[in-house]
Amino acid sequence: MAKILYVVDSYCGSIWYRGHAPGMALKTLGHDVILADRPDERMLADLDVLIVVHNHRPGLLEVIKDMNKRGATTVFETDDDYWAIHPENPAASYWTAERLGEMNRIVRECSVVTVSTEELAQVVRPMNANVRVLRNMLPDEHWPAERKLPNSGDDLVLGWAGSPSHVADMRIILPVMKQLLDEYPRLTVRLAGAPEQWSDPHPRIELVPWVKVEEYASVLQGFDIGVAPVQDTRFNRCKSDLKFVEYSIVGIPTVASQVQSYIGSIKPGVNGYLARNTKDWLKHLRRLIESPDLREQIASEAHAYAQTRLMSTNVHRWEKTYGLDVSVEPSETGSTRA
Repeated sequence: MAKILYVVDSYCGSIWYRGHAPGMALKTLGHDVILADRPDERMLADLDVLIVVHNHRPGLLEVIKDMNKRGATTVFETDDDYWAIHPENPAASYWTAERLGEMNRIVRECSVVTVSTEELAQVVRPMNANVRVLRNMLPDEHWPAERKLPNSGDDLVLGWAGSPSHVADMRIILPVMKQLLDEYPRLTVRLAGAPEQWSDPHPRIELVPWVKVEEYASVLQGFDIGVAPVQDTRFNRCKSDLKFVEYSIVGIPTVASQVQSYIGSIKPGVNGYLARNTKDWLKHLRRLIESPDLREQIASEAHAYAQTRLMSTNVHRWEKTYGLDVSVEPSETGSTRA
């Protein structure tokens, strides 16, 4: 059994996927897993693996150097290209040259770096040659075992879920959504996590506020079709296909932008659709809106793919990356502490 410490600065968003989710899965295998924002000597004592989840807090660099001397595996984890954040992203102003510089030093000092895509790995390799790709996986406990029953009627919900960081991406899809609302009077658009200023008031555009992680799947289950618009930028090319996997595991078909994030996972016309321009968005979404059989066919194939992306069947990839090649048996002594 290994002692593993994830250093995180919050428990939401990407940190939840890249720290909390693998940590919980490793715990079920019997490892002693700790999640903390400020490691102390008690946590560091006899530590086997230290994972810093895109953190740059002062003092962490010295902790990493000390753990390297003690023979622990030190890992820097990120699933975003913080070196190329879009200026309209609310996080852009936070990542000053000073903060990025401190994070760069941490990246160089760690014995291994883990990322979510090969494109992001290429960004990080100049700073640390030992980069491993661990694709985003879904933690089983927060996602339904069965996909939703298909809606064969005309009262459909076209949905998007995300955060305010996608303001530039949403410019792709909002005009499309409004045109479809005009064409299909029984269609509703539901935007989960979008601020009010993104769209003019409309009787059939619903804004859903952020919810707890445990409630997120139920929000997506309220959609009949999901969209994943993404601008083709360096930052976005390093993003993963997570939105497609999330939509798929609950049982809804996806139309996504034809960008690197989705090209490897979506097989057009089989388990989803890729859109290059407004014409494509309208064509694919109209087909799905008008055909219950097509929605069911695409959703079924997509759900089968998403089942290959559950954390329970992929946690061995984290063990191998951390140098823990043999899974241990579940143990009551495995613990997770904040």
